[in-house]
Amino acid sequence: MTVATVGLAEGSPAPDPDQVDLQKITAIEAQGGQMTHPEGSLGSSALADANGRLQNWVLQNPAVTAGFNSIAFVGPDTLDLRWKGQLPSALGPVLDELKTSGVTVRPVEVPWSRQEILDAVQVMLKLTSSEDVNFYMVGPNSDGDGIKAVVNASPASSNRAAIEDSLKAAAGDIPVTVVFEEHTTKLASIDRRHDTEPFWGGAAVTSLTDGRSCTTLAPARKPDGTTGLIAARHCGRNQLYETYDDGLGGNDVGTAGGGVVSTDSVFIKGKIVGWQDFTGAWNSSDFNPLVPGADPGLGDEVCSNGAFSGRICDGPLMVMAVDQFTTLDDGSNVGPGFWFSNRNRDGMQAHAALGDGDSGGAVFSWANSNRQIQSNGMAVKIRTDEYTSCPGSPDLVRFCSPDGFAINISAVNNSLDTHLITTVLPSP
Repeated sequence: MTVATVGLAEGSPAPDPDQVDLQKITAIEAQGGQMTHPEGSLGSSALADANGRLQNWVLQNPAVTAGFNSIAFVGPDTLDLRWKGQLPSALGPVLDELKTSGVTVRPVEVPWSRQEILDAVQVMLKLTSSEDVNFYMVGPNSDGDGIKAVVNASPASSNRAAIEDSLKAAAGDIPVTVVFEEHTTKLASIDRRHDTEPFWGGAAVTSLTDGRSCTTLAPARKPDGTTGLIAARHCGRNQLYETYDDGLGGNDVGTAGGGVVSTDSVFIKGKIVGWQDFTGAWNSSDFNPLVPGADPGLGDEVCSNGAFSGRICDGPLMVMAVDQFTTLDDGSNVGPGFWFSNRNRDGMQAHAALGDGDSGGAVFSWANSNRQIQSNGMAVKIRTDEYTSCPGSPDLVRFCSPDGFAINISAVNNSLDTHLITTVLPSP
């Protein structure tokens, strides 16, 4: 049989912008259509106008607004203007004018200015690289008198007391409330092609130098705390990656290093990552949490997870050979890995297991009934003397095969000196 790497080459037909817009509109509709204020909610047009005028006045008068903290909607016709110290006299005429429009602005003294809180938050954010901290959100608390940090909980967050102490020390005298929670949800409009920070595995990325589009395996961390995404080296090394640009513009994902030839793997660093992989269809925002990976066994049943084919689990795919090595198009020998196939048990009927653009994506198995996934390896190659119709993205001309090859997950991690960033949910 003949084989080929499975990166999507530059020059493939561009997606139809109208189709992309339709997908985006559909995603917005899935969230309930247009955003509206429920009846009886706070936020009349007069309050919104008053808030805008105050915010703009603060921006236009930096010499006297150093004490500004925040503005809060507290009633149908009332705003709280939070300020450190006394309000500047220059603000008096603005408040008088707002009062004639029916809006009451109540001065509320707080111990910290907005800038003091934001400066402290910036120091806290620097801990993401030196400590095992991944923020879901961090910023002023609802009262404006301190900071609230919601930290994504993960196995590496087991030393929570030390993390909390570090965050509080970074904020200095400003009080900090630290909460540890699981947060994995993204907006429906954020999908495999349009991922945003924190980036997940399973998304489509494009090399800005080679122009090749591939799939990311999973989020990972190095011993020094650096986080990033693992991808296939043949898709591009020593260059910048961004999310797939289909006319909407790509988001910078990070910079790839030189990678490792023997496992065809590369580490993309530069942005914050989560601990999930996109799954489901090629254009979906579906995801599954990761648990620590494991190499597959012979006869194991697995799924492939390419950004252009989407998740393929029909059959399911069968591991046909393990601890194998193979040669890529550039002549490099890679492995150890495993061949997997999407054929009926009689070996006659074949369906796609992998295709162009899916290179770098995870081949995984279901870890438990909580729908956590366990990465078994990274897809890098397909058989090309037997093609099948391609599932997934309809706007590209691609080749798909019933047989694929993946590098063992242990070999990928060992060669890059990484481990996957995972979370452990409650047992079923």
